[in-house]
Amino acid sequence: MIAWRYLRARRTEGGVSTMTWISLIGITLAVAALIITLAVRTGFRDEFVDTILGANSHVSLHAQAHVNDIGQVTSEIRDFEGWVDRISTVPGVTRAAPLIKGQVMGNKGQRNAGVEVFGIRYDDLLTIPRIANPESKQGDLSRFNEGIAIGSGVAAELGVTTGDMIKIISPNGVKTAFGTSPRVN
Repeated sequence: MIAWRYLRARRTEGGVSTMTWISLIGITLAVAALIITLAVRTGFRDEFVDTILGANSHVSLHAQAHVNDIGQVTSEIRDFEGWVDRISTVPGVTRAAPLIKGQVMGNKGQRNAGVEVFGIRYDDLLTIPRIANPESKQGDLSRFNEGIAIGSGVAAELGVTTGDMIKIISPNGVKTAFGTSPRVN
């Protein structure tokens, strides 16, 4: 009511003041920008959630790391198949699969890249929607047991294409008197 009173107030010169119009236009533009920003953000939310959760697990089960007899740092879940079976029976769980995950360095010629690697069985890999039905791909997953599948970002960073050979260097090597010796595959 107070705002309406001020908008309708007559000046001696007549009409609404210039400052009132500038304020009204400024508030209108600010509210419109806020509404548009919220609409765009809401529109991208579903795509963002699908992208993040479509290729990554919602829950992970990890073993505690320990040093084995030859000095390697390992973490192993014994009877992982039993755990997969138990987790699969939990209501709401759609998929469960054993997975090995680690940090390595990828190398091709003079180019290096830090890479997160995942070891997964072929049948389990095909149950991941964004892997089984990607938006774009190169190569063929039917030859999965003969090589590796890498993302487009790592491929661009290393400068590799389908069929190229790369080195994978793991920092979790064997401890020696001269320090840790990395494993190269």
